[in-house]
Amino acid sequence: MIKRGKAFFLALLLIAGLFTATTPAQAVTTSLKEGTDAAAALFDPLAISQVEITRTAGYPALTFDYLNSNDFRHANVKITLPGKAAVTLNNVGIRLKGQASRYDAKFPMKLKFDEFVAGQNYLGLKRMTLNNMVQDPSFVHEATAYKMYRAAGVPAPRAGYSKVFVEGQSMGLYLNLESVDKTMTKRWYPSTTHIYAGPYNCDIVPNNYCYEATIGDTNRTRLNNAGAVHNLHGEAWWGAVNQVADMSRVIKLMATDIFLSNWDGYSDAVQNNHFAHFDADGKATIIPWGLDQTFTTDPAANLTWDASGPIFRNWSDHRSTLLDHCIEYTPCHTEIIREGVRISKLATTIDLVGYKNLIAAKINPIVSAAGELRRTNLLALSLTQGWIDVFMANRAEVLADFLASRSPVAVSVAVPETARVGTTVVANIGEIWEPNTSASFQWRQNGLNIAGATSNTYRPTAEQLGEELTVKVTLSKSGVSSRVVTSSGVEVLGALFKKAATPTISGTAARGKTLKVSTGTWDSGTVKAIQWLSDGEVIAGATGTSYKITSSVAGTAISVRVTGTKVGYLDTVRTSRKTPRIR
Repeated sequence: MIKRGKAFFLALLLIAGLFTATTPAQAVTTSLKEGTDAAAALFDPLAISQVEITRTAGYPALTFDYLNSNDFRHANVKITLPGKAAVTLNNVGIRLKGQASRYDAKFPMKLKFDEFVAGQNYLGLKRMTLNNMVQDPSFVHEATAYKMYRAAGVPAPRAGYSKVFVEGQSMGLYLNLESVDKTMTKRWYPSTTHIYAGPYNCDIVPNNYCYEATIGDTNRTRLNNAGAVHNLHGEAWWGAVNQVADMSRVIKLMATDIFLSNWDGYSDAVQNNHFAHFDADGKATIIPWGLDQTFTTDPAANLTWDASGPIFRNWSDHRSTLLDHCIEYTPCHTEIIREGVRISKLATTIDLVGYKNLIAAKINPIVSAAGELRRTNLLALSLTQGWIDVFMANRAEVLADFLASRSPVAVSVAVPETARVGTTVVANIGEIWEPNTSASFQWRQNGLNIAGATSNTYRPTAEQLGEELTVKVTLSKSGVSSRVVTSSGVEVLGALFKKAATPTISGTAARGKTLKVSTGTWDSGTVKAIQWLSDGEVIAGATGTSYKITSSVAGTAISVRVTGTKVGYLDTVRTSRKTPRIR
């Protein structure tokens, strides 16, 4: 694991690099826009918009005291995108937002375009969220973190930047965060019935009255159904929670929370800064919010990889209900670790550090400029922004250390339902997703090892007909105990004939006449037994290649049955067509 002194030294090297080098990506990338909707341009972190907010005629000035309300106040707003004509919206709603950041001179704001004018919107948006970033001195933590959640497959807002003016006064650079409403969620979900805002210490448990519906009616049935699952445990919980939550997405969120050490989000100690989304099927997912406490520089805030370690600063005796229950149920817990491995690789694949560097190069000249409210010098910016590089390397190494200390996670092992003599049987195992883990195979007959049968395939022999076949898989990695998983057994059946002809009858179907059978071509070495039949019933003693018709079978139809046998093969029967009825 990277020690704190080593991490600081690495940070200095990375910071020095920020001043001396420009990557090829930085030289050519001019847009980080995501999506094809009209509003995507507003959330391109490299296209900084200008937002000018002024009073609406006849209403008070937009002072802190006036805006410090849960009620929207009247205002006009002019929005200018780079290279585009300004758009002015009159009589929009505006109020302050946030908790700890609310009382800063650079106050955070929410705008609601259709609060007083029905249908009014900007690029299809009904709302605008302006975060002041006073708890994020890097000015890039939130934008970078939201990118990671989105890339991981977690429904999460897009983020851009806006230079904001209120009543003509420059308020500085704000994070222009995509508001969580139906306009945002339609890009992620086929349907949205309710969105609930989750304040501090609010969780999906029984009597969860703390949630406030921001989208949807007052019917809380879906929320209550999801909360009731809290009372179950283990397999019963897992079965029930998948009926009320999209656990694939929830696990992605929790794994990303852990990867980014997001202690101030849904998963860990405080159940803060999140939205609970419900679709038309009544299934819940969690949407992250307020990501300024990610990429922490405090080792006490870094979450353990499997979430089983101490809760952040011992602030609580529990995590979120979904994470606590998931840790308790091994298949769910394993999936969180697996997602952590995927997300760690993904952060490199999408070049999250490079993404951050592109944004930093764009915004640093603005936030370090003279006259900027909460002006930050370039050295301070480089220290806080460069820490992300150290943090990412640290998390990857911590994950590697964590995985290296554990026996490999069990994977599923199965053999086909049918195994036949002479036919190759393939052992099917689940994906081995843990780094540096290998699998070895041992086929077994009736629980005993078969000498030399150590590949993932095996071809049963004739001597094994009727015996039980299994495969034992040993998962190994250096320095820890191996894990052994054995498949269920399958009985070895006989091989199937490649050639097994249907017999034919020649001759006249009349009393006193003789019928003959042609058995056709069968596999070499096949022993063929013949039996003549009358209306499908055995004719006693009629087992030769010919049969002389007697009066005893008058009025019936004659056929012949050939049974092929061979060592190691499944007995195979072929029956001819019937003759006309005997005259």
